[in-house]
Amino acid sequence: MNIKQSEKFSYGLGDFASNGLFLFVSSYLMYYFSDVVCLDLTVISRILIAGRIVDAVASLLMGFVVDRTRSPMGRCRPYLLCGIWPVSVLFVLLFGMPELSASLRGFYGGTLYVAFCLVYAVMNVPFSTLMSLMTADAGERVQFNKYKCLGSNIGGVFVTGTTMLFVTHLAGNQRQGFLRTTMLFAVLFTVFMLICFFNTKERIRPDGPENNPDIRKAMSSLKQNKPWLLYCAIQFCQLTFMMIRQEATVYYAKYYLGRTELSSALLTFTPIAAVLSAFLMPYAKSKWGARTCVLFGNGLSLMSILCTALCRQNWLGNLIFCLLSALGFSIGTGLVFVILTDTIDYGERLTGQRPQGIMTSILSFVQKMGMAVSGIICTQILSFAGYVPDAAPTGAVMTAIQVIFLLIPGVLALAGVVLAWVYPLRD
Repeated sequence: MNIKQSEKFSYGLGDFASNGLFLFVSSYLMYYFSDVVCLDLTVISRILIAGRIVDAVASLLMGFVVDRTRSPMGRCRPYLLCGIWPVSVLFVLLFGMPELSASLRGFYGGTLYVAFCLVYAVMNVPFSTLMSLMTADAGERVQFNKYKCLGSNIGGVFVTGTTMLFVTHLAGNQRQGFLRTTMLFAVLFTVFMLICFFNTKERIRPDGPENNPDIRKAMSSLKQNKPWLLYCAIQFCQLTFMMIRQEATVYYAKYYLGRTELSSALLTFTPIAAVLSAFLMPYAKSKWGARTCVLFGNGLSLMSILCTALCRQNWLGNLIFCLLSALGFSIGTGLVFVILTDTIDYGERLTGQRPQGIMTSILSFVQKMGMAVSGIICTQILSFAGYVPDAAPTGAVMTAIQVIFLLIPGVLALAGVVLAWVYPLRD
């Protein structure tokens, strides 16, 4: 099957929008709440936990919804069209907190973040499932995955590389700067998701009972799918790793390295590395296999974190090894939806069941629970250490930042290595 490049490009634009929204919120919301609108860290922790649990549960439920959806537009594409509008509006409102009392600021931030997470899940789970329904050709799936990774991470580079620049230059203060920046980004993300909706096509439309899958049979089949179970565990480690690093980066650059301006570079490394690795992943998969890529990527991240710790406050060494760590993460996660589709195919061969929406949503649920865990870890450790925004960091705060940015991600990378080592599927 020969699918037009324009469709693959459009699918990539969809992930530019989806990941751009995700990365903006995951990278800057905690900082916006703590240092811009001055919410208490305990309140921030509760907001992040509540939103991410809602996101996780909604992601889980959306898998069942997708598998039972039947429309002329397909199973997944209707949710792209209906979801991008409220997601973009809530995105702007989230970073447009008005002048309120402390209690109302917490209520406003919590309500908007929970609503954003809920609607984002309604849009993003179908988007993630879409690739398994666009083609059954393994080669074409790798190509779709390449464009998905490119779009996702070019969007990430754009967000992390320009956000603070826009925030600084679009207004005289960060509060107004964040609002105007999100308004600009929301328009761009909406346009790109609409392009994805209009230019993609679902070609796999299972007939018969799969349109209304038996939930008990589907769940029973998942228990037998060892590769999928292991990959869910790997993704939990990788997403927790990524979120902790993202949330701690601004604090690490500002307080530990003493160079706030480095935060943009550090945040940009992951999407830049992913763009570079996207061109290599099709060759790497065909040459060494997906399992080896995941194993190598986690191993590279682990070694790079160890070297970063040895560099201490040497900013150049930190940049070099953080870039290598980002490259390791990108290699380890660069084939996520290809591997997911492989486990879906494996499960169908093993049990005759193909609940792709449920499998995607449970994987997404596991990822979101990792994100929820990261929010708890970051806020609680900083709070326990006595962190005060813009105050000179104490020794306890400096240690806490190192634990969040280096020690915990190192443990998660090691767990990823072990899990990838026992992952059974080979190409």
